[in-house]
Amino acid sequence: MFDGMILGIELKNEVSQIYIYDEKLKTPVPITVAGKQIYKNPKPLSEMMDYDGVGTFDTKALEQLLSTMLMEARHQSGSRRVISLCICIKDINQIIVDAIAVIMDKMNITKDMWQVIGESESFAFYAFTQRKELYVTGVTVLDFQADGIEVSRMQTVRRANTDYILEENDSYSSGSVRTYMESHGELMDIENELCRFVEEYFKKHTASSVYLTGPGFDVEKLPDKLTKTILFRRRAFLGQNLYVKGACMAALENLSPSLTRQSVILVNGRTRLGVETDIVDHGKAMKFKIIRPGTNIYMANRSMDFILDDERSIPLTVISVNNKTEEEKIELENIPFRDKKMTRISMNIHFTDSKKFIVTIKDKGFGSFVPSSDISIYKEFDFDDIM
Repeated sequence: MFDGMILGIELKNEVSQIYIYDEKLKTPVPITVAGKQIYKNPKPLSEMMDYDGVGTFDTKALEQLLSTMLMEARHQSGSRRVISLCICIKDINQIIVDAIAVIMDKMNITKDMWQVIGESESFAFYAFTQRKELYVTGVTVLDFQADGIEVSRMQTVRRANTDYILEENDSYSSGSVRTYMESHGELMDIENELCRFVEEYFKKHTASSVYLTGPGFDVEKLPDKLTKTILFRRRAFLGQNLYVKGACMAALENLSPSLTRQSVILVNGRTRLGVETDIVDHGKAMKFKIIRPGTNIYMANRSMDFILDDERSIPLTVISVNNKTEEEKIELENIPFRDKKMTRISMNIHFTDSKKFIVTIKDKGFGSFVPSSDISIYKEFDFDDIM
């Protein structure tokens, strides 16, 4: 029994949704905001992103939006405490993640209780926590946006006794598809074209289930011919709540790991590398895992302190998902050497892309005995062409 709320939020430019994990039903269920399941944002995210014309994020407007949603969750669930929160954003970037971090701190939601993910990750968390027969041959989402259909197919691949969830992306568009979206026409007007696209796509790709979402599929019922085409040897799900439900399942996973214990999620928005270093703990030499492959890029940010013996460099082992390794070193010659283990440093590693990260090392002195030199070492690593 969880003592608090497990929440998923989807933030889109114009609208947002919030779901709570129902322990009795073992599924995410909606929280209505202002009496609606899909809540219109008081201010579009795009306006929050650059409200003063110089790239400053309107944290106050986003805080108001999130506060309203969490207030409704508390009121409708009868619980006051958030124990895990995941926010899904389509166009995720560091600016909005930093703004959310400030808001979470103000709301007393600690760093271990919240995360921000993209739509690919959200889809993976939802699809691969369903019954196995619904994903065993792969899953596909057809996300019908203004300029066409964005296709994401995921499947589990086993390598060296590890299951990896991999993603491949495709898209489909045409003049008639864009006209349909611009004119808010009837889906029947492009039914034959969509049927041909679906038939051709699934001649080359398998899927146990197909999920249809996005404004182009914001209908109560698909035309009959399209329905039959999609359902041929597959299950299909239609709705505008896929990503918010996935965010809710990701929040549950953060609290009670299940999927990530048996699978490494390597979809868009996740690291493709692991980073380790060598340490001595209570006299025993060992590898210290800093970042694991399959970590959310924006959450792959870790800081730690070390006390140095006679080391003048920090070794890093970079590991790919194919178990290929690269040995790297960060030289410490600029940091003053002190005898008797009186050199203390902090090291931060944060990823900027799936195969790129930055290491920052700072001299911290040694309490009141040795003042810090205020020297910092900064190094970027890019393994895009290597691993």
